[in-house]
Amino acid sequence: MSASIFEKAADFHGHLGPYLAIGVKMGLLAKKLLGCDGLSGMRVLAKTGSKPPKSCVVDGIQVSTKCTLGKGNIEVADLGELVAEFWRGEKGVEIRVREAALERIVKLLSAEEEAMEQAAREVMELEDEELFEVVELEK
Repeated sequence: MSASIFEKAADFHGHLGPYLAIGVKMGLLAKKLLGCDGLSGMRVLAKTGSKPPKSCVVDGIQVSTKCTLGKGNIEVADLGELVAEFWRGEKGVEIRVREAALERIVKLLSAEEEAMEQAAREVMELEDEELFEVVELEK
């Protein structure tokens, strides 16, 4: 039995956390919406910035979409937002974390080590509609 995408992301990132799980789910949703396998033709603009914990979203996106910094098909804008744009050709989607979902996740986080994994598992269980707002984009 192969490892789940969340296990693969945690292995890549170093631990399982809620922002990593958000990135994984963002990427999976974008691939579904754009009809893309992530191996070709997809580009990503993550608006998270490069400071944790928001930047952890980028690692989740890389694992779930196969768009990577090394291949140059993902860019990170230093806006500090839990938002990413995913493009395939002229069609795109902007995926944004809903404020209510973020508040729920933040409440779960505490100084306890288990809280991070608990918050990540909560993210994994949320339906995409509960977690994200999606806007269709076109160039």
